[in-house]
Amino acid sequence: MSLTDTTGARIARWWVHALTRTAEPTAGRDRRDEIASDVHEQLAEASGRGALAAGSRSVVGRVVRGVPADLVWRIRLEARPGRLAWHLRNPSTALTSAFLVMVPVNQMADAAWPGERHLVDYRVPLWAATEALGVALLAFVLWAAWARVRPGAVASAQKYPSRSRAERLRRAATAFMAVSWAGSAVFRFGFVEPIGAVCWGLFWLGLLLYLVVLAGSAAQRGLTMGRYLPKVVA
Repeated sequence: MSLTDTTGARIARWWVHALTRTAEPTAGRDRRDEIASDVHEQLAEASGRGALAAGSRSVVGRVVRGVPADLVWRIRLEARPGRLAWHLRNPSTALTSAFLVMVPVNQMADAAWPGERHLVDYRVPLWAATEALGVALLAFVLWAAWARVRPGAVASAQKYPSRSRAERLRRAATAFMAVSWAGSAVFRFGFVEPIGAVCWGLFWLGLLLYLVVLAGSAAQRGLTMGRYLPKVVA
């Protein structure tokens, strides 16, 4: 088996691609090259000892253990000057990241009722964190919309590289779900509760769109594989 075909190498490639896909191009390329080199050296050494399978498992463990450090690297990268303008022009990455943090926090806040003793003591801070994340997410959306209509506000920022229609729809659906989830959390209680209910309904609409796009992409890949399978068999 080729070193690049091992499970460890494939998982490492997938993770670093997901980590750097929307990063600054030069920094992202350097990070991918660095990780690819480290993985190749580790697998080559394991292969030389006749323990390629064990080396592959070790790479998987290394990827998992390195996730916190990789996320810190990405956060520091986004803190560089000029990245804010990029995110205002291409808001889906920031919205998706905030969404992935907000969902588990919101779910824990929902579960923090008197019957759940392990969470009830954290109910207030969990709801405060949920509200803060929701307000920040909605404020960022308004800021990005304002930057789009203000002449020259994001003119210097690079546009996200061209994508397939399916990827554009997936990212749009994810951003839509993030905004609607934030709205349902922020406007959940009090006289604004009807707004929260509408936002919650919109979230499910966005989720339905996302699933439809995924199903369409899977069907398209299946048709493509079916078209070339007879040639491979022949």
